[in-house]
Amino acid sequence: MILEELQKEQLRLKSLLMSAKKDMEQAPQGSLRITHTDGKVRFRHRENTKDRSGTYIPKDQLSTAKALAQKAYAARFIKTITPKLDKITELINEYEANPSKVVFEAQNEIRQQLTTPYIMSDEEFAQKWLSIPFVPNPKFPESKDQTTANGEKVRSNLTPTLMM
Repeated sequence: MILEELQKEQLRLKSLLMSAKKDMEQAPQGSLRITHTDGKVRFRHRENTKDRSGTYIPKDQLSTAKALAQKAYAARFIKTITPKLDKITELINEYEANPSKVVFEAQNEIRQQLTTPYIMSDEEFAQKWLSIPFVPNPKFPESKDQTTANGEKVRSNLTPTLMM
């Protein structure tokens, strides 16, 4: 059902969010500035917001530039994914809360006996269905020769057979 799909998506987004937060924590302080000088791309490490140009990152320290770029991406990713995750969590909580059951149980006991809930859990439905006694048709007697796992006598056995 849709609830299971929402829960899978929630788990996926939480995992992605944890990865992004981990990248944020492991990255060096500051931000990356990319400049184009004489047709070449140069990377600069801005350690504080007041430093407009930053310090040059040589090619042998390209991992620093990658970590800073990943940090900036992770920050933007977290900003976009967090509201989506919040909405999915809110929707899951709404689905898990059974308003029909809450409204039904809010009635007093006598009123509950007089009404039939619109939505029943599978267990309640099965219990209600099993509580209704079977009344055989006297005009057409049945020969119940099969026994079920519950010990009930039935006229046919619904054991699945293999088809070739």
